[in-house]
Parts: sequence; C-alpha cells; structure tokens
Amino acid sequence: MTIECRAQDFVKHFPDKNLSTTKLRGIYLKHKIRRKKIKVTKLINETLRRRIKKLTAQSAEDINEMIARGFRIVYLDETMVTKSTMPTHEWSGPHHRLEVDYNQFSETAIAVLAGVSQERGVDLMMSFKNSVNREKFKVYLEELRARHFFDDICIVMDNLRVHHSNDVI
Repeated sequence: MTIECRAQDFVKHFPDKNLSTTKLRGIYLKHKIRRKKIKVTKLINETLRRRIKKLTAQSAEDINEMIARGFRIVYLDETMVTKSTMPTHEWSGPHHRLEVDYNQFSETAIAVLAGVSQERGVDLMMSFKNSVNREKFKVYLEELRARHFFDDICIVMDNLRVHHSNDVI
C-alpha cells in the first residue's frame, strides 16, 4: 500500500482527523519507519507445536540411547548450489571489482550431500549433478558404510523423500 493510500485509509477510519500524505511521510521519517521487504513465515498451530515438541523429545532420547550403546552419531544433510546462489554484490577495494568465471559453474545445479559427526567432523561429503535421487543417495550411503565399515553409526536425517524411500531403507 502506498503512503498516499495509507493517509486516505486513515482519514476513512477517523473522519474527524485530518492527515495529509506529507504529514504521514514526516511521521514515518521521524520514527525511522521505512518500506521493507515482507518476511514470509509459517505459523505453527498449537497442536502441531505439541506434536513437534513430543517428537523432538523422543528423538533426543533415541539419540542418547544410541550414544550409550557406543554408536557414533552422523548428521546428514544436503544443499543445492546453482548459478543463482552466487552473490551478485560483494565488498571490494577502490578500482577493483571481483570476478567469477561462470565457466567453473557449467552445471545448472550441483547437489552436495554431507555427513558430520562430533568425533570426526566431516565424515563424508559428495557432490552430484542436479538434485539427489534414490540412486545417488544409495551411492552416498554405500560410500559412507565402506569408509566406516567397522564403526557403529546412527544417521540423523531430515524428511527429504529419498531418505525414507523403501528402496533406500
């Protein structure tokens, strides 16, 4: 809504008051009110909040039980790198502009899978063309098992669909 529309809206709601666009602009400047991008968030209803709290507590118990049994906990996540994730602005000195060779980013997207643990830091990191599917995820899990064949490990993952596929489990 423009500042003009806001001033008109104010007058509609309070007909006995007079507020011009210039006056409203002055009030905004005085109180450092600026037009900003809206942050979009998801609101969680109370039922879902309780369910999440219960599942989180159960997951913490399960992880603590695995630690007590001698398992190493490996946290697994994935991210995507594309040309659009490259920054378009960056700080640099006078008369110097940073340059990035886009030929280094010839793929449209690169998926990176990484597993980290407290004991070893990065246990395994692999990159794949485009997104992660079941076959790529299986390759990652097989490599993780091959590298740590004698270790008891517990993998903690998010809810990416391929993580819970029957082909993978």
